[in-house]
Amino acid sequence: MERRVAFLVVAILLLVPLFVAAGPVPQPPRGTKPEEAALGASSLDCPASGGVIVYLHIGYYCGDQVTDPGFRQRLTTGLENITGEMDDNASSLRVPAGWSVRLYDGADGTGASVCRDADDPDFVSDWFDGGTVPLNDHVSSFEVFDNPTCSDVIDYVVGLWDEPNYGGTSVLLTAAGWQNLIDLGFNDVASSIRIDAGWSARVYQDANSHSPSWCFTGSDPDFQDNRFENRGPLDNILSAVEIFAQPTCPSLPVCAPALVLNCGQTHDYNTTWSGSTDQIDTWWCVTWPETGREVAYAFTPDRLHRVSLTLTSPVDLDLFVIDGWLGSCSTGGCILAASTDGNESAAFTALAGHPYYIVVEGYDEAEGAYTLNVQCAPPQSVFLPLVSKE
Repeated sequence: MERRVAFLVVAILLLVPLFVAAGPVPQPPRGTKPEEAALGASSLDCPASGGVIVYLHIGYYCGDQVTDPGFRQRLTTGLENITGEMDDNASSLRVPAGWSVRLYDGADGTGASVCRDADDPDFVSDWFDGGTVPLNDHVSSFEVFDNPTCSDVIDYVVGLWDEPNYGGTSVLLTAAGWQNLIDLGFNDVASSIRIDAGWSARVYQDANSHSPSWCFTGSDPDFQDNRFENRGPLDNILSAVEIFAQPTCPSLPVCAPALVLNCGQTHDYNTTWSGSTDQIDTWWCVTWPETGREVAYAFTPDRLHRVSLTLTSPVDLDLFVIDGWLGSCSTGGCILAASTDGNESAAFTALAGHPYYIVVEGYDEAEGAYTLNVQCAPPQSVFLPLVSKE
């Protein structure tokens, strides 16, 4: 009997550590996404400080993500999109003292927003400004400020940055007027622009006012999808900027197409007749004056064509082709120029249904009669002329 009791006591003592070791399993913070609820403690790579940090879960918890780190961290001011699994899934936030962050429910700083100037461990009961969109699991972008009020405390009217979302190196311009960016060591590098309310800026491909341009009437965090008038890429191609103390840029000189040209036509006309204008004296695609009167034609082919143009005249007239994708006949849209001392010829591939303008222009005050012929044929190969810097 004594041996049985002793054996029972020993067995109980041996089993006690097993029950202790098998106690409650540590649980992730309340509000953890269901798919991560069984993963336990957060990743060792989940940061607790350093700039503004947006977390996937409440309680500053990243989770043990396989394809996404479960946080987004920004150490500098500027706008940042939240992509991947974090998009519309953030639940907590850390903000350094003296800083602030504006959270948006849309990409690129759009949609409902709210400003936070302190840590927020739990978005579950929070709302964007206006109280109609819940904050939890609805953040798609955020903008960091080095002040506690989410305000652009700036002493400039136009700023250019060499990285998207106002990152990297910048130049800050404080007054209206013209600025060649090469003089600031910032030629061909700009990727985003910030413009103060009530101001506008026209940016140029080259360091002269007749090159392809684009007018910004507000801030743009990424130039990647922007184009000049001639459809050339804008990102990292800026050489000059003109700033205006008004909400829109002044209009540029444009030709006024009064006639329509079609494939197979021959048109006999005169640059002094009705429909001619004297709006343009300088073209970015040539370096000499075109100070005579001009006649502009609208040309929209019904199919893909290789278009051949010939211009004959007893006076020195030149020929220009403008891409009309913006709906205006501006010099910055020039994609082709034929300018010699005699008759002119030019060829380009025209897209079906795409608007073009064909302009007959007088060199150095020249004006007079001419014959313009246009012929179209199926292209041997697709060649789209885009005039850009060499």
